[in-house]
Amino acid sequence: MKKLLLFLFLIPNLALSEEKNPLISYKPLGDGCIYTIDLTIKENLKDRTIIAIGTSQVRTQGIIMQIYYTAGMGNSVFSELPDSNIKLMNGAIGLPVSEWKDRGVRNGETVRIVVMEPDSCSEPIGLLD
Repeated sequence: MKKLLLFLFLIPNLALSEEKNPLISYKPLGDGCIYTIDLTIKENLKDRTIIAIGTSQVRTQGIIMQIYYTAGMGNSVFSELPDSNIKLMNGAIGLPVSEWKDRGVRNGETVRIVVMEPDSCSEPIGLLD
């Protein structure tokens, strides 16, 4: 019985170990939407990594964005990442990964980007690299 319980406990953990990078989730929030993007920093990530999210009309409706990183504490503690230099485009964001690495974000750490669109909500797309 104990072996069965241990096996049932390990199945979800094994499935979670092969998560997508980035992991993008979204929830409707009033008329808008809130996206959470978890990007694990890896050696092969390029400076021009582009993530498409929804159909945001940045020029007309604007968005609210906050950026955090794990700072070596696993995914349980996030610290604010000031001056992230993310590039905003209609429906997408560009990430300066090499600059983050130069500033101390190490491989294996997670950068969390939270984006709120006030007037629309659509399914996230993912990497456009």
